[in-house]
Parts: sequence; structure tokens; C-alpha cells
Amino acid sequence: MNKVDGWEKIIKSIEVLEYRYEVGTELIGAFLPFFTRRLLTCLYEPEKVILDVGAGTGALSRTLLSSHRAYLVMVDVSRRLMEIAIEKMNRYDGRFDAILASSEMLPIRAGAIEAIYTSFVFRDVIDHKSTLLEFKRVLIEKGKWLSVDMGKPDDRIRRDILLVLLRLNIMLFGKLLSLDGGNPWKLLIYTLHRVPSNNILYNLIREIFPLSKMFSFLGGFVYINISAKS
Repeated sequence: MNKVDGWEKIIKSIEVLEYRYEVGTELIGAFLPFFTRRLLTCLYEPEKVILDVGAGTGALSRTLLSSHRAYLVMVDVSRRLMEIAIEKMNRYDGRFDAILASSEMLPIRAGAIEAIYTSFVFRDVIDHKSTLLEFKRVLIEKGKWLSVDMGKPDDRIRRDILLVLLRLNIMLFGKLLSLDGGNPWKLLIYTLHRVPSNNILYNLIREIFPLSKMFSFLGGFVYINISAKS
């Protein structure tokens, strides 16, 4: 499976889940997405315009708008997921916009964004370097990119442990939440195989954003990255 085919399958698998996606993600992730999203929003206090790239059904967007007064722009490639996100954000009407676009080609002028947030998204992009270059282009000077995601430990034993735990959760909760008998969360395994290990990814990030710091948790299974445009 090449990168584009894999990416398209990931998007379609999320669209199939629709309203079950957020619940399933929390169960399979042992509620780490819930807690790390809230932690991410506490790390920086934006005042102007911020981006939620790969907004999906809007879980991070809602957390950001409930915590900050900045104007939010949601970005996602899926029209269906964006419709769900907008529906869930009625209470924030007038404080956000939504754009259908990929992270590699953001239809935003250079230097227009104060902060970019990504939550369990960066691992799924087609081209990590192109995405990083786009993030740098649209950010203001000293603007921030804050990301939380599932990590890929550099140590082979830890990677194997992660795969076992992930497969168990996918088998248990994925089947329960998949109405048609399928299990779209199986693509998480594909994602983990194709994403660079934490150290390789961190080196790539620092190539584009020299002012970066990555914090790993749970033996490298989860990481938070904070980068500033210099």
C-alpha cells in the first residue's frame, strides 16, 4: 500500500465511523486523547488566529475554543467530517471558519497564523516534510506549532509492546463500535508501521523548526512536540 492509498483508506475509515469516531478513539486510546488535548491547549495562550489542522469531527477545535479567545480555522480534507465538526460547534458560531484542504497545501497566506495545533494527526499526513514547510510558511514570526500524537518508540521491544497493546484494544473496542462487522481502527497498525520512529521524526522537525522540543510519555508511546518559527 503506497502513502496516498493508505492515506485515502484512513480518511474513508474515519468517515465510515462518523459520530462513533470520537468515542472509539478515546476507548482505544485509553482516554489519552482526551487528557492530552487539554494539556496541549494549556501550553500556549494564543490571541489572534489559530489553525486546527486535521480537525476531523472537531474534538480539539471545541477544546481550543472553550479555553482560548483566539479565532479558529479548522482544516480537514474530509467534507463529511467537517460537516459533523461544524454541527457540533453551534455554540461557537462566529468564532471559527472551516477549510477543506490538505496539510501539504494550505490555502492561507504566509505569516497569517499565530499558532497551529495538531492532535493525533501528524502521523497520518502523506508527506511530513512538506507539511512542516507549509506550517512554517503560514506561521507568523515566533509562531507556534503544538502537536500531540501516538509515538513510535526507537527501541524495538517497546515498539512490539505498543503493537500488542494496540491490537488488543482494537480487537476489543473496535469490534464493539463497528456496526457492519468491520474494524476501521485496524489502520492504526498500518499507520504505526509507516510513521518514522520518534528520534527520526524529531530530527526532521528540527530541520524545519530548529526551535523545537519533544516530550515523550509512556516509554515513547505518546509525544508532545512544541515548535517555534525562528
